[in-house]
Amino acid sequence: FMTLMVNIRHVFYGISLLERFNGMGKKKWYMIFSLTDETYSLLCTTKIPEGIDEGKFLFAIASLDQVYWVAGSIIGAYTIQAITTTLYALGVSTEQAPVYKAIIVIIIVAIQAPPVKAFFARRQARKAALKGGVA
Repeated sequence: FMTLMVNIRHVFYGISLLERFNGMGKKKWYMIFSLTDETYSLLCTTKIPEGIDEGKFLFAIASLDQVYWVAGSIIGAYTIQAITTTLYALGVSTEQAPVYKAIIVIIIVAIQAPPVKAFFARRQARKAALKGGVA
């Protein structure tokens, strides 16, 4: 019951966009199928540039969102598998592996955060300035 209640929003997404999808022919069914929270918000808020066919523009958004989702899932699966294989090769036990995996994933996510990137950029700039001042 709870799953139905959480996912019922997709029915309302589809209903609210039926008029926009009406002239899309067979693509209409893919557009309804591909509705996620992200796709819905983009379809509702993005202004279509002048001279661009609305149907093609909406289809591009939906299909690119799905491609990114699938690609991210594949990359994530391969990354976790590579980490798991490496940990087992290093002799880490199956009980300890989840802890190490969590730490590695946290590090990967943290490295991508803008404040961390800015910290390393400042540090690199400082090193370059010190190196340049000595020479």
